[in-house]
Amino acid sequence: MAVFEETKYGVQCDLCMKLYTNMDNVHFLFVDEVTAKKSANNDDWLIEQGICLCPECYEIDNKGNINIKEKERQYGSE
Repeated sequence: MAVFEETKYGVQCDLCMKLYTNMDNVHFLFVDEVTAKKSANNDDWLIEQGICLCPECYEIDNKGNINIKEKERQYGSE
């Protein structure tokens, strides 16, 4: 039996801290960063210029402008 370490990548919303879950197979960890970002982006997550937002935290208006919804940041504190 071998012991090894494996790195996995996931996507988390910078505003509400929600973790991305792929609706097709419920996985939210990937073997590389590019695949994690592409999968989340395909499920309407906004990933641009180092910012990750879930679909609940942004909207696109009729002119194509991205509007970030006002939410209080959560960092695991109660």
